[in-house]
Amino acid sequence: MKGRVSFMETEIGGLKAQLFAYAPAIDSLRDNIASLEHNVLSPPELNVADNQEQKNLQTRMKAVEKVVIEEKKKLVMQKSLNTNIKLDAVLKEFEELKSNYRVSLKKDKQMAEMELRDELVDKLKLQKTKPEISEVRNGILTKDIPLDLV
Repeated sequence: MKGRVSFMETEIGGLKAQLFAYAPAIDSLRDNIASLEHNVLSPPELNVADNQEQKNLQTRMKAVEKVVIEEKKKLVMQKSLNTNIKLDAVLKEFEELKSNYRVSLKKDKQMAEMELRDELVDKLKLQKTKPEISEVRNGILTKDIPLDLV
């Protein structure tokens, strides 16, 4: 069980590393968009047609940024869901093992009780099979008297 948990923690660490690998790309895109916005907005001699192009470009850049953010969220949610599913499977397996262990302990206890009972029954049978009549003398039967019990 500890091995499975350790494996899951290692896998989560790997997934986090993959997720953080996208951070530089997203930062780079953000910088590029900021640069584009700066270059498009900075010349003051833009005419009306250029102004409309600028607005279209800004709208498109915002749309791209929104799509990138949504995809990043989906990726994080999917990886989180996969991790939770694996964790649930490990917990279920742990519960099954615990249940099987309890059943095994119960069976072992029942077997020990049955063996003890069988031993006691065997001892009682041995005591009962000893002859009560020890010898016959002159046609008179004599019985053993357990003096120790008095």
